Amino acid sequence: MTFLGQWQVMFVAALGIFTGTIELVGRYRDAPFRALRTKGAFVYVAVNVVVALTGLFLLQTIGSYGMLFYMSKLLEQAIEKVRQLPEHEQDVAAAELIGYLDDFATSQERSAIAEGRQALERGDIVPLDQLRHDMELGTH
Repeated sequence: MTFLGQWQVMFVAALGIFTGTIELVGRYRDAPFRALRTKGAFVYVAVNVVVALTGLFLLQTIGSYGMLFYMSKLLEQAIEKVRQLPEHEQDVAAAELIGYLDDFATSQERSAIAEGRQALERGDIVPLDQLRHDMELGTH
């Protein structure tokens, strides 16, 4: 693993710790620090770290578009699990699922925009206006 790769792993792990901690503090507002000292909180934060590192691994190995395909399959499974819940629990589970999807979509949009900008800077893609101009001149 390169030096930059180590920093990426440490940053993503720290992000997982931060996210899990903030979620617990927000959920247990009456006694947030007491909630953070439990075994359950440790497991919850550890799961957040594992999920964050898994996301980094997937982005590095299959890219963001492959990850979208993989996530769509997970979404199908999650929807099926929500449908199997008792009816009074389905609304809450569906709302949480929508929240997670919104967060994921926002991060994927940012990633796709960044990838597009990098490809444009490298010259891998040509802006549409430039392509039209070249075609009018007969140079492309």
